[in-house]
Amino acid sequence: MNPILISGVPACGKTSFGDYLRDNHGFVHIDLEARPERQHVLHTLWSRAYPNGLGSYFSELKKIHPKIVMTWGFPYGCLPLIPNIQQMGVDCWWFDGDMDKAEAEWIKREGHSPSGVARQQFDNLRVHAGEFPAIYGSRFVRTLDKSGYVKSYAELQALVSS
Repeated sequence: MNPILISGVPACGKTSFGDYLRDNHGFVHIDLEARPERQHVLHTLWSRAYPNGLGSYFSELKKIHPKIVMTWGFPYGCLPLIPNIQQMGVDCWWFDGDMDKAEAEWIKREGHSPSGVARQQFDNLRVHAGEFPAIYGSRFVRTLDKSGYVKSYAELQALVSS
């Protein structure tokens, strides 16, 4: 199985789904934004490899465990990396959602409005939302709409396993 990289709009379920795959389907979940001391050793390798040398990182992933899922909040400026990462044998997914609802969920989780880098991330995603479907194709998944989360973990697991 190829490593899976789930990127997307903040608060659209990336980390929760990675945890679900870890807890219920034997995946190693690497949250590329979590504090390194709480992470698998490969988080440190990612930090060293990013943004150059990602090929060696993904090669190491394939050797260490047959089921790897990485979650990444994804700065917009990294979009050009995705086709290269896909060519390295990584299944790249985009979890998309209603931006107003995602921001409200983010505030609920974090306890404050986005500022700094988080604010910039939301703003960039709003401006460039139309670019993601072309890059991710059938792996562009709407997980959050105005009413809330619209995909169950079982539905998502079926998608990433296909």
